[in-house]
Amino acid sequence: MSRSVCIRLLIAIVLASSGSGRAAAFEIYLPAGQPVQLRGYYKNFLLGIDSGIPQLEDGISDINRARLMLESEVVEDWEVSVHYEHIAEINPLLGGQVFFEGSDRPGLGALSWSIDNTDDLNWRHEIDRLQVHGQLGWADVTVGRQAIGWGVGLLWDPLDLLTGFSPVQIDREYRLGIDAARLLVPIGAFTEVDLVYAAYGTPFDEQVAAGRWNTTFAEQQLDVGVVVGKYFEDVVVGALAVGEIAGFGVHSSLNLTHHYGDDVGPEDFARLVVGADRRFPRDVIAVVEYYFN
Repeated sequence: MSRSVCIRLLIAIVLASSGSGRAAAFEIYLPAGQPVQLRGYYKNFLLGIDSGIPQLEDGISDINRARLMLESEVVEDWEVSVHYEHIAEINPLLGGQVFFEGSDRPGLGALSWSIDNTDDLNWRHEIDRLQVHGQLGWADVTVGRQAIGWGVGLLWDPLDLLTGFSPVQIDREYRLGIDAARLLVPIGAFTEVDLVYAAYGTPFDEQVAAGRWNTTFAEQQLDVGVVVGKYFEDVVVGALAVGEIAGFGVHSSLNLTHHYGDDVGPEDFARLVVGADRRFPRDVIAVVEYYFN
């Protein structure tokens, strides 16, 4: 195997805290008495890249992110959440899309605007969350721009099809928001059903309808789940498991897909991830994953 495939070095220096617990926060009370929680943060990432891959540009890039988060309970058990963010990359490397979310956001409405897009600066702002969340008594309901993560993998996950992360994405505090309606139905103390309808565009083949059944075996420290759904022009059936064995975290996801599209490619294929991780003092974690595609 050539050096360009074998060697890839990514160095990331986080210059500002990425934890929302250290962000600025305060509350405002409306005339009717309902509180409005307002939080925010600023992050700076300095990236140095020496990849050894001809197609990947080497260099140094400075990325700045500022996020403002507003949440308010409009009526009892129903709240509105809005997240507004600025992202500015100085000396952009591939537009920042290798390490952060791309600017081409899927959804029914863009809600993303470019301020400056040149060889020296890529600066945009967007509304990443715009959702209403509430309870019906028998289920939790979320409608609007939101983030949905079903996968259990840490680097790859074939079941994280809605808003997944790139394997080399550094800032993973917030997933990319998509336009969706979600219904979470508890069934017993440790079991739930999660139903999602998401729109990446107005055509039917750009929409997703899927469900996940998940249960927890507390004594065995094991979570298992089954996923069934329509993803664009694919029908997917999958299974997942995550737990702990002898102090090691273990996880696995299986995706069996049947493709109905007319483009070139296999009609039926499988994807699998198996991994383990171990946490050490000072927030150090070692991860090993095998991905079959």
